[in-house]
Amino acid sequence: MARTQTFAGNAGLIFDEASRALDRQSSLRRKSLSRKFIGAHPSDPDELTANGIGKVIVGDGFFMIAVILSVTHAPISNLLWLLLLIPAFFFFGKGFADVLHARQIRRRLKQAELRSAPASAGLPPPGASVTDVLKRISGELGVRPSVTERTTRELN
Repeated sequence: MARTQTFAGNAGLIFDEASRALDRQSSLRRKSLSRKFIGAHPSDPDELTANGIGKVIVGDGFFMIAVILSVTHAPISNLLWLLLLIPAFFFFGKGFADVLHARQIRRRLKQAELRSAPASAGLPPPGASVTDVLKRISGELGVRPSVTERTTRELN
């Protein structure tokens, strides 16, 4: 009897873990679907550029179909080509906006990288002598080995 209770307890734990894993997986799937269809912007500029180019291509498809329908003289194409311009220009605008947004993200990342870079050594003050400049340089670079020491190391 105790053995069946242990098995039932273990099965309950296994089912609990499986249900938690399925809940996490479904929430991740919902987030990715909402991000794809609602249009939440990814923070990766490469992904944003790719999405923007894809949208421009889709808009180009709608535009080409609208142009082809405007040339044909079928009764249904009189209004349909005009209605196809709406999604064409929507996708054009959305795609170009995504590409420009990606450029803006890249620019901000580069500016942040430049701000965090160490400051370079400035110019010496006006009127500084050559010896002062050499002392300053040797202090920044540390002790320089002599030429003979380097030659001796290379010969050994």
